[in-house]
Amino acid sequence: MINLSKICLSILLIAYLGQINLMAQSTEKKRWWTMEEAKNTTTPLQVTQLSLRNQQLTKIPDWIYRFKNLQKLDLSENQISLVPKKLNQLKKLRFLMMKTNVIMGEKMRLGKKFMREYMQKREELKKQGLSKEEIREKMKPLMLKMIMAQREVNSANKAIPLTFERCKYIRELDLSNCSFTKLPPSITNLKRLRVLFLDKNQLEKLPKELAKLRRMRKLSINFNQLNQLDNIKLRKLRRLRELYLINNQLEALPDHICKLRRLRKLNLSRNQLTEVNPKLKRLRRIKELVLYKNQLTSLPEVFYRLKRLETLDLGHNQLRAISPRVVKLRKLNTLYLSFNKINNLPNELGDVISLKKLYMHHNSLLGIPKSLAKLQNLTVFHANNNELLVFPEEIIAMKKLEDINLAHNQLEAYDERIVQLLHLKYLYIHHNKLNKEDESYDGYHQLFDQLRARDVVVTD
Repeated sequence: MINLSKICLSILLIAYLGQINLMAQSTEKKRWWTMEEAKNTTTPLQVTQLSLRNQQLTKIPDWIYRFKNLQKLDLSENQISLVPKKLNQLKKLRFLMMKTNVIMGEKMRLGKKFMREYMQKREELKKQGLSKEEIREKMKPLMLKMIMAQREVNSANKAIPLTFERCKYIRELDLSNCSFTKLPPSITNLKRLRVLFLDKNQLEKLPKELAKLRRMRKLSINFNQLNQLDNIKLRKLRRLRELYLINNQLEALPDHICKLRRLRKLNLSRNQLTEVNPKLKRLRRIKELVLYKNQLTSLPEVFYRLKRLETLDLGHNQLRAISPRVVKLRKLNTLYLSFNKINNLPNELGDVISLKKLYMHHNSLLGIPKSLAKLQNLTVFHANNNELLVFPEEIIAMKKLEDINLAHNQLEAYDERIVQLLHLKYLYIHHNKLNKEDESYDGYHQLFDQLRARDVVVTD
C-alpha cells in the first residue's frame, strides 16, 4: 500500500528546502560583491550590489556591464572623471556612490596609510582579549599621530572635474566628500535623479544646477559652508520631500524654502539661525523639523500651525519658554527641548497626548506640570540635569514608560511606586541629594534591587 503520510512528509520537506534555497539566493543577491569576487563569478546575474571602492580606478571598467541585474554601484575613493552614458546598458542600476572621488596628494596617501595601520593595530589588540582601558593605554602613543593623519586626509583633497553623460536610470547619487566648491554642470544630465548627497564638500552657495533636477525628492548638503540660500529658487523642486542642511553657516531661512509644499523633513541643525521664518507655517505637510544647535531665543506663534509635526527638535538653543499653543501639535510624538534655558513648562503640554518621547534635560526646571500625568503614551522621560526639588509623581501615571532619567537634580526622596511601572527598562537617578550610606536609604536599596531583578538598568 502507498504510505500517504510519508508522501506528504516528503512533499513538505521538498517545499521547505526549496524555500530555504530561495532565501539563500535572496541573501546572496543583496550582499555587496568585491571586485575580485565579481570578476571571477560564474553567475553574473546574481550580482546586484558591487563595491569597487578604493581600487585606484580612473574610469569605470568595461567588465561591469555583464552584471545585468546590478542595482547599486560603489565607486568611492577612486579618481574617476567620467560617468558615461554606457551605464544605460545596466537598466536596473539605480544607486551610484562616488564618495571621496578626489585627486590624492602624497600627504593624503600617507595619512590614509597610517589610518589603516592604526585600525589594524587596534583590531589586533582586541583579538588578544585586552580590555578597552588596556587598548586605550597601548594606543596612546599612536593617538596624536592618528589625529594629525586625519587632518592631512581632510585637507589634502583636490576635486576632480567630473562629467556626467546622459544616464537615464540612475535615481540616487552620493558625491559626499569630493572637495567640490561648485557642482559639475553636467549633473543635469541625470534627469531622473531623485536623491542627491553632497555632504562634506566646500560649497558656499547652492549649486544653480539643482533647480533643474525637477524630480528630486531628497537633498542632503550637510557639512558644507553655505551662508545663504537665495542664489537659486529651490521652490522649483516641487517634489522635494526631505532637505538636510546640517552644519552650515546659515543665519536665516529664505521665504522660497517655505514654498516647498511637499516637504516632509527639514533639518537645519548646527547653523546660526537666530529666528524662525514665520512663513514656515506654509510647510503644512512637514512631519520632522530639526532646529538643534542654533541660536533661537523664541518661536513665532505661527510655528504652532504645523499640525502634522511628529518630531520636533529644539535642543541646544537659548529658549526660555514654550508657548501654551504647543497643544496645537496634536500628532507630535517626539519632542526635544534639551540644553535650553527653560524654567517651566506650560500646562497645555499635558494635552499633547500623542507624545511618546520627551527630552527636557539640561534646563532650569524646578518642577513639571501635573498635567503631564495625562501623557499615557510616553515611553521616554528625560529630565536630568535640572533643578528638580521633588520627585515628579506624575510619571507614576505614565504606565508605558521604559526609560526615565532624573539624574543630576536636587531630589531628596524617591517615589517607591516606581516599581509599578512594569515596562521600565532604564532608571537613571544618580547624583541627587540622597546619601546612599544613610540607614534611611535601605528601603531604596531594596526597591532598586527589586527592579534589577526584573533586568531594569538602575543607576543610583
